[in-house]
Amino acid sequence: MTAIMWRETPFSCYEKKYRYQTNTSKINKKMRNRKDFKLITVSLDKNLWVYTTTRHTLKDAIKTFHSITKKPIRFDKENNIYYSHEKKK
Repeated sequence: MTAIMWRETPFSCYEKKYRYQTNTSKINKKMRNRKDFKLITVSLDKNLWVYTTTRHTLKDAIKTFHSITKKPIRFDKENNIYYSHEKKK
Protein backbone atom coordinates (compact mmCIF):
# COMPACT_ATOMS: atom_id res chain seq x y z
CA MET A 1 0.00 0.00 0.00
CA THR A 2 1.16 3.48 -0.76
CA ALA A 3 -1.90 5.54 0.15
CA ILE A 4 -5.63 5.12 0.66
CA MET A 5 -8.51 7.57 1.10
CA TRP A 6 -11.99 7.10 2.53
CA ARG A 7 -14.85 9.17 3.87
CA GLU A 8 -15.20 9.20 7.66
CA THR A 9 -18.99 9.08 7.71
CA PRO A 10 -20.17 7.81 4.32
CA PHE A 11 -23.89 7.86 5.16
CA SER A 12 -24.00 11.42 6.51
CA CYS A 13 -24.70 14.23 4.09
CA TYR A 14 -23.44 16.85 6.57
CA GLU A 15 -20.00 15.52 7.46
CA LYS A 16 -17.60 16.00 4.56
CA LYS A 17 -14.44 14.74 6.26
CA TYR A 18 -12.05 12.44 4.46
CA ARG A 19 -9.18 10.38 5.82
CA TYR A 20 -5.90 9.90 4.00
CA GLN A 21 -3.61 7.06 5.09
CA THR A 22 -0.08 6.34 3.89
CA ASN A 23 2.97 4.28 4.72
CA THR A 24 5.32 6.34 2.52
CA SER A 25 7.37 9.06 4.20
CA LYS A 26 7.40 11.19 1.03
CA ILE A 27 3.59 11.35 0.95
CA ASN A 28 3.51 11.90 4.71
CA LYS A 29 5.72 14.95 4.30
CA LYS A 30 3.39 16.41 1.66
CA MET A 31 0.34 15.95 3.91
CA ARG A 32 2.17 17.28 6.97
CA ASN A 33 3.06 20.49 5.11
CA ARG A 34 -0.56 21.20 4.15
CA LYS A 35 -2.39 23.56 6.52
CA ASP A 36 -5.78 21.90 6.04
CA PHE A 37 -4.57 18.39 6.98
CA LYS A 38 -4.59 17.24 10.59
CA LEU A 39 -2.58 14.23 11.79
CA ILE A 40 -4.83 11.90 13.77
CA THR A 41 -2.99 8.54 13.90
CA VAL A 42 0.67 7.53 14.00
CA SER A 43 2.05 4.01 14.26
CA LEU A 44 5.09 3.60 16.47
CA ASP A 45 6.35 0.25 15.18
CA LYS A 46 6.06 0.88 11.42
CA ASN A 47 5.54 3.70 8.93
CA LEU A 48 1.85 4.54 9.05
CA TRP A 49 0.20 7.97 9.18
CA VAL A 50 -3.47 8.91 8.97
CA TYR A 51 -4.64 12.47 8.32
CA THR A 52 -8.08 14.03 8.16
CA THR A 53 -9.37 17.00 6.19
CA THR A 54 -12.65 18.51 5.03
CA ARG A 55 -13.62 18.65 1.35
CA HIS A 56 -16.90 19.93 -0.11
CA THR A 57 -17.25 17.17 -2.72
CA LEU A 58 -15.87 13.74 -3.46
CA LYS A 59 -14.39 15.13 -6.67
CA ASP A 60 -12.37 17.66 -4.64
CA ALA A 61 -11.19 14.90 -2.29
CA ILE A 62 -10.02 12.73 -5.20
CA LYS A 63 -8.30 15.71 -6.81
CA THR A 64 -6.44 16.41 -3.56
CA PHE A 65 -5.51 12.73 -3.25
CA HIS A 66 -4.09 12.72 -6.78
CA SER A 67 -2.10 15.92 -6.19
CA ILE A 68 -0.52 14.37 -3.09
CA THR A 69 0.31 10.93 -4.50
CA LYS A 70 1.04 11.87 -8.14
CA LYS A 71 -0.15 8.34 -9.07
CA PRO A 72 -3.30 6.99 -10.74
CA ILE A 73 -6.20 6.65 -8.30
CA ARG A 74 -8.26 3.45 -8.24
CA PHE A 75 -11.54 2.64 -6.49
CA ASP A 76 -12.27 -0.51 -4.49
CA LYS A 77 -16.06 -1.03 -4.55
CA GLU A 78 -16.03 -3.80 -1.96
CA ASN A 79 -14.33 -1.68 0.74
CA ASN A 80 -15.50 1.71 -0.55
CA ILE A 81 -11.99 3.20 -0.58
CA TYR A 82 -9.76 4.96 -3.08
CA TYR A 83 -6.16 3.84 -3.29
CA SER A 84 -2.87 4.44 -5.03
CA HIS A 85 0.05 2.02 -5.31
CA GLU A 86 3.69 2.71 -5.87
CA LYS A 87 5.40 0.30 -8.24
CA LYS A 88 8.15 -1.83 -6.73
CA LYS A 89 11.61 -1.33 -8.18
